[in-house]
Amino acid sequence: MNAKIEDPWDSQAWGGNGFSVQMAFIHIDTDHKEGSGVLDGLPGTHVRFAPDEAWDRVIIVSPQGPTKVNSEVELKCPEVKSKVIVPKVTRASGRTLTVVVDNSALGGAPQESWGYQVLMQSNEGFPTSTIFSRAR
Repeated sequence: MNAKIEDPWDSQAWGGNGFSVQMAFIHIDTDHKEGSGVLDGLPGTHVRFAPDEAWDRVIIVSPQGPTKVNSEVELKCPEVKSKVIVPKVTRASGRTLTVVVDNSALGGAPQESWGYQVLMQSNEGFPTSTIFSRAR
């Protein structure tokens, strides 16, 4: 990040991981083929990808714990839940967000040919029943 990641909501008090305001979605296009992948971002992100850059997997980097994020995925976008990856580990330190995911969740080890599009926005601690967070 361009600045130190802060935790003004003191996420450590509720089992957090050192950040509370930021939320990122890492969209991964593994094949760059038109007609393959998902064109729309997750609910509330208000993004749409070019047909040849549609995502095949998305990693949700959230200050919320995995149980909460997985339940949000099940509720808000069950049609793509097999493509959504919730990291095993998410933490912040200084200006760095670190996430750990299994290569098997990605569909294999990352390749140089893969494309990435990262959407960074604020975390909505109390999202509506239909969206993850509000794009600002």
